[in-house]
Amino acid sequence: MKYFFNLLLVILFLFVGCSSSKECMEKEIKGVSSVVGNEPFTKQAIITDENKMFIINAPAEIQKLLLDNQGHYFNIKYNSEKDSSGIHIIEVTKASKL
Repeated sequence: MKYFFNLLLVILFLFVGCSSSKECMEKEIKGVSSVVGNEPFTKQAIITDENKMFIINAPAEIQKLLLDNQGHYFNIKYNSEKDSSGIHIIEVTKASKL
């Protein structure tokens, strides 16, 4: 009986320890949708109230939403961030207009 209880406890710890939700890993920023750079090298970006710029890397439907609503405030959820020579590049998972 004790062996079964210990095995159940180990399995429970492994399950809880190895599972993580995406919501816990998501970060959030708020800012204005804009396009930065010169043609033909433009990029979509979010500029926060603190004048930080984040280059957007997102699926096509999110890119279209941000492009069609330039100058509007958005709430952006993202998973990962890369910093390339002082430029923040984020992998966007969700965007909602404020």
